[in-house]
Amino acid sequence: MNRRSARRDEEQNRRRLEAVAAAIGAVLAIGTLGVIIYEGVTSSDRPPLVELQAERVQAFEGGFLVEVAIRNAGDRAAADLTIEGLLNRGGSTVETSEMLLDYLPSSSSRRGGLYFRNDPADYELVLRASGYREP
Repeated sequence: MNRRSARRDEEQNRRRLEAVAAAIGAVLAIGTLGVIIYEGVTSSDRPPLVELQAERVQAFEGGFLVEVAIRNAGDRAAADLTIEGLLNRGGSTVETSEMLLDYLPSSSSRRGGLYFRNDPADYELVLRASGYREP
């Protein structure tokens, strides 16, 4: 009887462990499915929304470098993103600089720089995204 009793106990323990493992697997599968459904329902599929911010200006021999933070607040990526920097005074553009960013994923940030001959501190600096293509 001891052997039978020990086998039954062992069998019951194994079944309990199998039930616990199955329950954990079911919870994980349902949770994953819930996240996928939630993302599908709540995402708005916004195009690339590019936000630009000049972070600092560095003088160097021959000109100035404006370091730019670039953020995509949209739901889609942008490829071949063109960033322009304009130095304006009195309603006219004195100098233009351009940068090409190969790829900007959705909800991400990158850094880059624009070079100018003139000191941006002496002008109104305008940053803008002028175009992109879908990857």
